[in-house]
Amino acid sequence: MNHLATKISAILRKNLEHANLEISEITPINHSLDPKVRAKNIERVLSTSNHDDPRQVHEFILQVKHRQPSPTKENPSIKSDPKSSDKLLQSEDGKFNILYLMQNAELLTREKEYSLARNIYQAIIKSGELPSEALFRMGCCFEAEGQLESAISNYEEAIAFSPNYKYHERLVASLITLGQESRAAETIERALHLKNLTSSQKFDLLKSGGNCWARTHHPKEAEISFKRALDIEPNADEVRSNLGVILLQQGKSEEAKRHFQDSIASNPRNYQAQGGLGSCALQEGDTASAHGYFAKSLYMELNNPHALFYLINCAYSLKRYDTALSILSEYIQISPVNACLLYTLASLFFHSGRRSEALETANKTLELQENHAGAIELIGIINKCAVS
Repeated sequence: MNHLATKISAILRKNLEHANLEISEITPINHSLDPKVRAKNIERVLSTSNHDDPRQVHEFILQVKHRQPSPTKENPSIKSDPKSSDKLLQSEDGKFNILYLMQNAELLTREKEYSLARNIYQAIIKSGELPSEALFRMGCCFEAEGQLESAISNYEEAIAFSPNYKYHERLVASLITLGQESRAAETIERALHLKNLTSSQKFDLLKSGGNCWARTHHPKEAEISFKRALDIEPNADEVRSNLGVILLQQGKSEEAKRHFQDSIASNPRNYQAQGGLGSCALQEGDTASAHGYFAKSLYMELNNPHALFYLINCAYSLKRYDTALSILSEYIQISPVNACLLYTLASLFFHSGRRSEALETANKTLELQENHAGAIELIGIINKCAVS
């Protein structure tokens, strides 16, 4: 025990005797130390007890500072700090200073000391004050460590104490990351019944819900969610294009086309809507228009395998290879090379009359997959053409 602690102990002992109390322990916490070290000391005080009967013991951590002189005419700038008591870990009635504990736990979280932060949150939960927020922040610690199942469990407990948008939003994100789209969609449906949701929050929930329902092959539920989202934000081009895809899957081509067109009206560079119009044109048997839409989609966003697949199919149907050849050549520069893509490129070169480039690309295909039947056949055809 340092000199100051000894002095404090003597003062307190003299006054506590009248109340039939005595000093059990005074724990100095050096504020000049690193914050993480101080937090560990605080954690030890919270979790350690060497008393035979803890019910007979009242524990406090007291923060003391040297008092400055009262303001005088000679020294008017010196003022006392009215907020100094805010930093007490416990108040006189023995209750935790939750704000101070939360601040320390948040500091530990920022320093990635997640285990220590959780210990403080557990102490807060046991105190019975702000259990929902402590559970939520514990979940955030688990999530930061990649322990998503534990994070989800804590988020669900937090919601049980105090349902609100923030807790639901984090729970949904964790469920989606874990690939549990159905649970995420069901959680969103419950969240939509929360009170005091803003229009923006409702929109985000409905948009996420539509995407979850779509990925779990529930097109009707996805359609309902997307349409409700559009009631809130009619110009949301991404939602309109997603709705168009869902309608197209249900064979509602005309309605899907209207949503794709409205999406492009809101955002002319929505490549998904352009590709959606291409799919509508294919269903209508208009291959030439479909080819144009898929090409536009790829010019806007090259990393778009779905549109590329259909563009190449349209090219073969129309016997117009130049656009597909140009786009596929660029796509290969940004995509991991595989034998299938190289063979397709070789074939497009051949049909465009560029035999030397077709032969070179077919040979590269065999370097990746030596028994590729299509590449072997194409090389044979090119060699026969050369002889003849």
